[in-house]
Amino acid sequence: LYALPDAAKSSTEGWRVGENRIAVIAEPGIVYPGDLFDGHIIVNSPSNPISAYDVEVTYDSRLLRVLGVETGSSFFERPPTYNADDPGRILINNSGIESEPRGIVELAVIEFQAWDVPWGISQYVSIGITVRDMANPNFQNIEIAPIASGMYVQPRPVPTPVPTPTQLPTPTPTELPQPPQQITPLATPTLISTPTP
Repeated sequence: LYALPDAAKSSTEGWRVGENRIAVIAEPGIVYPGDLFDGHIIVNSPSNPISAYDVEVTYDSRLLRVLGVETGSSFFERPPTYNADDPGRILINNSGIESEPRGIVELAVIEFQAWDVPWGISQYVSIGITVRDMANPNFQNIEIAPIASGMYVQPRPVPTPVPTPTQLPTPTPTELPQPPQQITPLATPTLISTPTP
């Protein structure tokens, strides 16, 4: 059995599930290939305490795989029994309680891992749940209706390469060849005699 860390077990406070309804709530709502995330099986049974349940969870096995199932924050004495041998389907059940939970109850936590998304585009993954049986301590059936839920698996963002600044080479001064200088001889002064009057 794959055990989830205690941190994966969350409180049911703030979870919105209508009366006499059940859903698998995925946290977070968007995941990337390789990410691990939890699917919390939440039921709202305001008037009937729950002593046993048997549910079937369905999912797209091309995009998700199941790593394990653990007891939620409910009051069951032992971890749930589950069978995830059939890809895309998990059977989960449990019975035996320390007290009689009613209201919003987290029955179990499924740990999923997201697979790669085909075609490199975001995919919505529906996670369905069917109640095969749910009973109170007197073994009377509790009528609970499922709520469809799901989440998105998105391609992992490709990091944009940041160009590394390259230092330009420092120019080295080069002397340009000078044209040969021509020396022009200076004119030699000639004496001019001036006639005297």
